[in-house]
Amino acid sequence: LANDSLITHVLGCASVAVHHALVAADVGPYDVSVSCLDFDIQGLLPGGLGIVPRGRENWLASITSMVGRRLPAGPDEAALWKGIFVDQMAVVGLRSGVGDDHDHMVLGDYGNEYGEYRWGVFCHAIQRMLGTSWRFRSAFMNAIAVWEIPVSGLILKMKFVKFNRGDTVVFWTRRKKRVEVKTWSAFAEKLLQDVSFALEVHPSRLRVTETGGWVSVAVSKARTQFDRPDYQLHRKKRPWTNWTSYFGRDMGEHSLVTIAQAFREKMLMVGDDLSDIYRGSVTHGLAEGKFQIDLMSPECPKWKDILNVNKMKCIDNDDHSEIPQRHSILYSLGSKEKLEGKIGLAAEASLVSMYAESGHPWPKLVQLALDERRLTYFEGDQIAQGAAASLLAKVGGKVDLISDSWERKCITDEKLGFFSKGLRPGGMVIVQGLSGCFPRQWQSAIKSLTGAVDTGALEYFFVGRNIFFAVASGSWKPRPTASSRSEL
Repeated sequence: LANDSLITHVLGCASVAVHHALVAADVGPYDVSVSCLDFDIQGLLPGGLGIVPRGRENWLASITSMVGRRLPAGPDEAALWKGIFVDQMAVVGLRSGVGDDHDHMVLGDYGNEYGEYRWGVFCHAIQRMLGTSWRFRSAFMNAIAVWEIPVSGLILKMKFVKFNRGDTVVFWTRRKKRVEVKTWSAFAEKLLQDVSFALEVHPSRLRVTETGGWVSVAVSKARTQFDRPDYQLHRKKRPWTNWTSYFGRDMGEHSLVTIAQAFREKMLMVGDDLSDIYRGSVTHGLAEGKFQIDLMSPECPKWKDILNVNKMKCIDNDDHSEIPQRHSILYSLGSKEKLEGKIGLAAEASLVSMYAESGHPWPKLVQLALDERRLTYFEGDQIAQGAAASLLAKVGGKVDLISDSWERKCITDEKLGFFSKGLRPGGMVIVQGLSGCFPRQWQSAIKSLTGAVDTGALEYFFVGRNIFFAVASGSWKPRPTASSRSEL
């Protein structure tokens, strides 16, 4: 991003050094917002950075706890930040993308886990560790530009297997079972409930029609936080009890584009990765992967290429549109990997595979999985299994990556020291699962982690929803080429 002009808003904090490429401005929207005491969200673009100088350690423990824990009915502020970076100088919040919370709910185990989020954050950090040039900038910009389209309507089209609408509605399931629904209105009501559950859209925004072999669901424009209904969530989505408990009191309904891209992702989750949109009371009769997304907009010709990238079609319409939303380019710090050129591959896209396919593969990275007692190549073969100390000895005492889980037990000073000793310069610790730190041990954990940063053992660390990573001080360099595993 060195050649980008990023619009920055500074609120009287001269102690925070601002990168030379950043341009100060008094009007939003901003890519970066610098404030003295708390994150300044006003005018900050989705995916942008909020910066606060270090110094208020109690506030740091509080904000990282809110973001890492993400409890039901917690402060709305927790929903605004995808994660928090901490180094010696500053606390830096990465604002969530427009559709991130919706993705978490509908694509990520109902708001509790989301593999694409975790690995998007981790792999972008590894990409920076390697010093790899950003080869997929153009694809990324095209993928996120879809939110900038003025959209006035959305139609989600689906194909049912052997669908017939007569006096009764008849279709066949994928397991070749004939299903009959007595009336069209009964079928439409069941379909509304299925789609509402799968996409977390209030049924009052949905309307079912059928034409030309397609069964279509039209979605109306989003309502603001002042006129949207709150409603109970399905019991499967516990611990979240109602819409507000998860998305927050101050949030309006999700935009048509956000719903469209979630529908696309769910319809592409087929085979072994079959999504719940194919498992409803009538949607179990949907043909896998057979769908079409029609956006209505007054600017169809202008956005033709962007819509093609996002697997959507456009219908000319001059009705009043929702307000378009633009992301900061800094959203690339933690966005999901598929946005860089693999839209259409469900959850299978990865930066590792994209770089390999582009002819610039990542080097083999040696990873010590502490929780699994394994030594492996990152996203590759196992090298050995056993106690951590003996595994480290096999590779000269240091690895490129250490992975761990704090699901049952939080980080200890002993383990933190092990991270410092076991990582190569510039190497990374990646952690999935932070539950063992809450509610009692997070304050001491943050104290230990900031201490490691202040002494130079760690360059910085990041806390996101149920994930953590830290980068060791120094610059990472490739290992000398080894002729055998014993010479790693």
